[in-house]
Amino acid sequence: MAQSRKTAKKKVASRRASKAPVGVRGRRIRPLLGQYVYSAWLAEREIIRETATGSPRDLT
Repeated sequence: MAQSRKTAKKKVASRRASKAPVGVRGRRIRPLLGQYVYSAWLAEREIIRETATGSPRDLT
């Protein structure tokens, strides 16, 4: 069954409303979360590198 243009426009508008841009707070949280994940990844990579090769700190 074909939809009228009015019905189709309402559906598109409702989809846009559900994907509305987040506020300033949400944008701030996103970069902070990204930085946290990146820092955790770097720390894990460093731990793996130190355990695989041994670090100078082990000698002291």
